[in-house]
Amino acid sequence: MRLELIRHLSGPNIFTAAPVSIARLELDELTGRETADFPGFAERLAMALPGLRDHHCAAGRPGGFIDAMSAGTYFGHVTEHIALELSAMAGREVHLGRTMWAGADGRYDVMTECPQDEPTDSAVPAELIRLAMTVVKDLLAKQRPDLTVDLATIARTVERERLGPSTAAIATAARRRGIPVRRVGGRSMLRLGYGCHRRLISAAMTDQTSALGVDIAGDKMLAKQVLARAGIAVPDGMVALSAAEAVTALEQLGAPVVIKPRNGNHGKYVTIGVTSPVEAEQGYRRAAAGSGSGAVIVESYAPGTDYRVLVVDGQVVAAAELRPPSVTGDGMRTIGDLVAELNADPRRGEGHSRVLTKITVDDAALDHLAACGLEPGSVPVAGQVVTLRRNGNLSTGGTSEDVTDRIHADVAELCRRAAGAVGLDICGIDLRLAEVSAPLLGWQQADCLDDGPQQAGGPQQAGGPQQAGGPQQAGGPQQAGGPQQAGDPQQAGSQECGQQVYGRAGHEPQAGTVIEINACPGLRMHLAPAEGTPRDVAGAIVDLLYPPGALSRIPIIAVTGTNGKTTTVRMIAHILRQAGLRTGLTSTDGVFVGGRLVHLADASGPRSAEMVLDDTTVEAAVLETARGGIIRAGLGYDQADVAVITNISADHLGVDGVDDLDELINVKALVAEEIRDGGSVVLNADDPATAALADRPAVRKHAPMIRYFSLSPGSPVIARHKRAGGFCYEVCDGVLTETVGGRRRTILSTTELPGAFGGRARHVVANALAAAAACRAAGIAVKDIAEALSTFTPRQANPGRGNIYAVAAPATWAAASPVVLDYGHNAAALHAVGEMISSVWEGEPAAAITLPGDRRDDLVTQTAEAIAAWFSRVVIYEDQDRRGRAPGEMRELIAAALRQARPGIDVAFAEGPHDALRAAVDGAAGGPVLFLYEKLALAHKALDALGATPWPAEDLQAGLEGQSLLEDLDSELAGDACEGVAVGSEVTSAFTSAAIPDSS
Repeated sequence: MRLELIRHLSGPNIFTAAPVSIARLELDELTGRETADFPGFAERLAMALPGLRDHHCAAGRPGGFIDAMSAGTYFGHVTEHIALELSAMAGREVHLGRTMWAGADGRYDVMTECPQDEPTDSAVPAELIRLAMTVVKDLLAKQRPDLTVDLATIARTVERERLGPSTAAIATAARRRGIPVRRVGGRSMLRLGYGCHRRLISAAMTDQTSALGVDIAGDKMLAKQVLARAGIAVPDGMVALSAAEAVTALEQLGAPVVIKPRNGNHGKYVTIGVTSPVEAEQGYRRAAAGSGSGAVIVESYAPGTDYRVLVVDGQVVAAAELRPPSVTGDGMRTIGDLVAELNADPRRGEGHSRVLTKITVDDAALDHLAACGLEPGSVPVAGQVVTLRRNGNLSTGGTSEDVTDRIHADVAELCRRAAGAVGLDICGIDLRLAEVSAPLLGWQQADCLDDGPQQAGGPQQAGGPQQAGGPQQAGGPQQAGGPQQAGDPQQAGSQECGQQVYGRAGHEPQAGTVIEINACPGLRMHLAPAEGTPRDVAGAIVDLLYPPGALSRIPIIAVTGTNGKTTTVRMIAHILRQAGLRTGLTSTDGVFVGGRLVHLADASGPRSAEMVLDDTTVEAAVLETARGGIIRAGLGYDQADVAVITNISADHLGVDGVDDLDELINVKALVAEEIRDGGSVVLNADDPATAALADRPAVRKHAPMIRYFSLSPGSPVIARHKRAGGFCYEVCDGVLTETVGGRRRTILSTTELPGAFGGRARHVVANALAAAAACRAAGIAVKDIAEALSTFTPRQANPGRGNIYAVAAPATWAAASPVVLDYGHNAAALHAVGEMISSVWEGEPAAAITLPGDRRDDLVTQTAEAIAAWFSRVVIYEDQDRRGRAPGEMRELIAAALRQARPGIDVAFAEGPHDALRAAVDGAAGGPVLFLYEKLALAHKALDALGATPWPAEDLQAGLEGQSLLEDLDSELAGDACEGVAVGSEVTSAFTSAAIPDSS
């Protein structure tokens, strides 16, 4: 087998709402061979990977896959299941998989689910497929596969790429509130929300976190100075740039001291309880190694228990007592053995990847053990607790106990003031206290003082050498306050004027010292404490970014279909701008923000959608959502407010594994299925395939508001929907209307719609109806819709789609020749354009055409037949990009189809768009010309060469000759088709005063 390629679909897709990867496999020599052709294969595989026995497969029960192998199944399917099992063994739990035939014998696409926030460029899916293929190869050779090394490598990558606990918790909290979440690259950075409500967060640092605050917290000496100036007690400290200076600082401050990097974090490279010059020199060297600059801090040792308090938006949301890593002896095993046992806990991982960190017996741990007369090979007696460090920090293997319910009001206020002093929206305050539920010195009469609470005193409060405790004082279990000391903060810190009322345990006031301020604090100690109640601190952070009731989304209108997508999204965006919304638009011509092109590309896929949704100036998004992007990469959003499906007809069949119309319908239906609950779906009632989408279970589960549009008076779909009181958009007496609940509202006359030719350009009218329906669903007033549509001039607002030009006539011609520039490239589109040209202009129309080479021959033939139905003279030129076709191949294919469909048709060839257009115009002799293009710039160049000028704007609205859209209908039929009470129109009735609310 060979792995040809692999692609990642990050958004909702045709398989599932979760991300998936799709691997293209070539079975080569295994083509047509089944597992049953290799006796014993299934048994050997089950022995090598016992977990496969639980795989359900299509049987829907454990053992289903094993049964399928016994009966015989292809090896693409086998590879899928092995990859899923290996994924689970690597700690990457996913369950969904599917194997699909990919257009040729022995070629399969293997789809497997990916974790929600796995990086889109992760190598893991490909490595799992490759390893699965190796397993198959080994077992066919009757060799037992050795997975140890490869699986361990994959597991390390999975662990490294997984979101850390803090970021993962924030992502979960945001999704719980319905806030869109997307990981940015492979980092622990999340994009929350859409458009003008988009926010960025990386772990516990937001896009509003003060850069100055981060700098202050990162410079421990500067943080001391800022806090001290705010009257907050901090340990006395000095900066040392050499070992000698560290010794001097020890002498000046008095032992014991703490030596740590000036810019360090995670409790690393810290030496606690330094009492001698030799220890000071050693401590300096250790801290300098972690500082990067040689600058270290020597500070007075503050006795007490380590606490971490999390402050979010000026409020204390959690508090934890931190305990150093420790082991408990059993009288038989060594300290090293006991550490290994702790590290086997699945909650422990490398760095910050798990809720607990593995314990490393490094120099600091060895020194601490040595000070206690121990070493890793020592065997503690049964029940003896041996700490491995003096400080409690989760980053060095420590644990935590939640004490949020015990924190005294004085302590909480101290932490709030500390966070405010450095200006951080989220910060972790490291404290040393005797007991978190006790009041603080100097706060006894805080409520009675005009100038606010008095803060704990200066460095002398940090305690002299005689207060320095041994290892057991650094937060051992015996210091943790029992339940009898808890009590809510009000009880612990309640006050009466002139009298301090202590907590239930009667704690005396204590000194409180802030050791450090931490920007981007870890949340693990609060999310999953070893003891006590887990706290939803991630939810508090999400509430900071999006207070309850705040918006996180912008209106999203997604448009798909076979024809009319680009024109419809342009119309919708034009209307939204008219209504005052800064709109982001994606289309086949690029990404536009506020009406300006910001990215030139075929931008109808998910990356372009993300570009718009990531723009913090965008207030509404209109997303053209093409078939190719859906298949190859999924959707670029999680759910839309409004989904529009213009029509679905045979096009692009045979591409990307979509071979028939039903499969194409399933692809485009995804846009209607991925909407918010109660959203709107706009459907073409005249197209049975599109209208039927309303009944799909995946659509109905969202209880959407269905809005139908139609050009067909008497449409049974519209009639049925009207009886049900639904929203209907149609043309009545030449006027675009909205009908709901039996009441009809006038939107716009077809004579006021540029490019509609008074209704003769039926496809333009249909696009306008779809756009109006979508904008009404988005809450746009009819007035704004009408004004915007009346100014939607094709050449300016819809370049390359139905643009009309006049070519000056030679002396032998009676009038200028109208040239219709269009991008139609399938049978349905060409029928619509041909019908419009024939109804508007007299004379024999001609066409200068090119068609894309990536269409199936039968589809090219159908498109050519549509052209032959309306045009008697056709000039063919080939695309510059032949899309895999041989030179001249498309030209001959189109010509043969034209001649077959219309014997006697005048067919000519040209080298490029300029020559083709010139020949078509000459042949038309003043009659209308259709000009199909590949590249718009080249088409404009060809028009300029012929001196083409824009067609008069008034003719684009009112038309030239012919009947109006409904003029040829029986008047009674036309009346029945548009029955209902008119609102805001000239139709009078006893009920016209009951207007439809403009917000309806």
